[in-house]
Amino acid sequence: MFVLDTNDKVPLYRQLYNQIKEQVLSGTLPAHAKLPSVRDLATELATSRNTVEGAYQELSAEGYIYSRQRSGYFVSAIDQPAASVSRVTAARKPQRPSGSEPIFRFDFHPARLDPASFPVAQWRSCLLETLRESPVELSHYGGFQGDWSCAAICNGTWSAPAG
Repeated sequence: MFVLDTNDKVPLYRQLYNQIKEQVLSGTLPAHAKLPSVRDLATELATSRNTVEGAYQELSAEGYIYSRQRSGYFVSAIDQPAASVSRVTAARKPQRPSGSEPIFRFDFHPARLDPASFPVAQWRSCLLETLRESPVELSHYGGFQGDWSCAAICNGTWSAPAG
């Protein structure tokens, strides 16, 4: 009934999902037909129950199948003309070429700063100064209970140096 290819790059649950969906949309699996149980289909396909359960859950979420408690999964009644129209429009949907990202005027991603707004020269200067003054501190972890100088500042027992 269904065939899974372990050499295919498409995950097994997705292969099963695609095959069942295709049979539902083509009418090969009629409305309200009972699907094999998760355990039986997993045994038949020599795969895990998680694979079959994943495919069934996705099909159920998209309305291709439904479940009845203690009875199993069944094929949903789908309007065939509407299903064939949606399949045609899905096939015609233009896809963006891979590797090309859309260009936006503003990038709100938190990890991408505007290079013009970051003070690179000042940052480099501070980094080099820190490396010159205390290279050992940068190569080791701090105390596991925290930095004592920070604790003194937080507790109010630290006083600013005069000058």
